[in-house]
Amino acid sequence: MQVKSMRFMSLVLSCPVAIFAFAGCSSGSNASSNPITNPPPVSGQTTYSNSALSGTYSISTGIPSGTSTASGATVIPVASTMQFDGNGNITSGSIQYPVPGLTGQTRQYSMKGTYSVSSSASGTATLTFTFTGGNTDQGMLPFIPATPLSFTLQAAQQGASVIFAESDELENISIIALKQ
Repeated sequence: MQVKSMRFMSLVLSCPVAIFAFAGCSSGSNASSNPITNPPPVSGQTTYSNSALSGTYSISTGIPSGTSTASGATVIPVASTMQFDGNGNITSGSIQYPVPGLTGQTRQYSMKGTYSVSSSASGTATLTFTFTGGNTDQGMLPFIPATPLSFTLQAAQQGASVIFAESDELENISIIALKQ
């Protein structure tokens, strides 16, 4: 009885090895049909344009607070969205952030702008922020200027995400936008 069990176990243990050995073999003379040694090409977007950015994006960023701690400058988190039209325009957007040192106080801005995306997914953008409400006390945090800010941008994932880096260095803002 013990010999029968051992034979059964050796058969059970050897089957997966045989299956994997056969899976690696090609049937017939067409070796390119083997997905293990010749995987199919991955199709992806090879060129970009302004139309790659279209729809509503949520924004993740922070604004330097103007104060420093032992570990560096403090950054205030920002809640925001922006709308790309697919034709080079940022038709609307909003930003809201808390005012440091003033519990419950926020500032709100609207934004509009333009963008241009090259075939390599890099590009430029200009954003103009308009104060729309909230605390007007200058406090520790300056207002975002009403003058347009220039950014370089990099689109990714067929336009599902965009990274903005301020290129004029007026406010040192970088933005990550993810399509909703």
